[in-house]
Amino acid sequence: MNTMSRQRRPRLTINEKLAILDEYTLVPRGQRALFCRERGLSISAVQDWQKKRRDGLLTPTDKKESRIALTRAERVDYEQQRQKIADLEARLEQSENAVEILGKASALLETLTKSAATKQSRPAPVQEPDPNESDPAWGKRFNKS
Repeated sequence: MNTMSRQRRPRLTINEKLAILDEYTLVPRGQRALFCRERGLSISAVQDWQKKRRDGLLTPTDKKESRIALTRAERVDYEQQRQKIADLEARLEQSENAVEILGKASALLETLTKSAATKQSRPAPVQEPDPNESDPAWGKRFNKS
């Protein structure tokens, strides 16, 4: 049996990863793949480190043996908290939209109320009794014979 020994990639500490990321960002875009090959790194690994650094999962540490910033349980908790924050932000936005709509509806109702109040405050025209109508009381009130 011929087994090929697969060359392992180097295991780097967080501080080493951050130092590589600092160098990587200084390299022109067209030469980044070469930069990674020279160090025995895959581009996807470096991109993964960049994402972790953006998310706050890669922070400098004094521990020499540190390999990851968070334990698995801490990462799970972090993701749950992040999801909870996203859900709460969505609910907040929805509530703010509802408040805005209710404010507009309130303003509309207030305008309608004022409009109706001005129509009601006008005195109604006085109607004179019509002698041609068949109202028996009319004759009693106005004709004194």
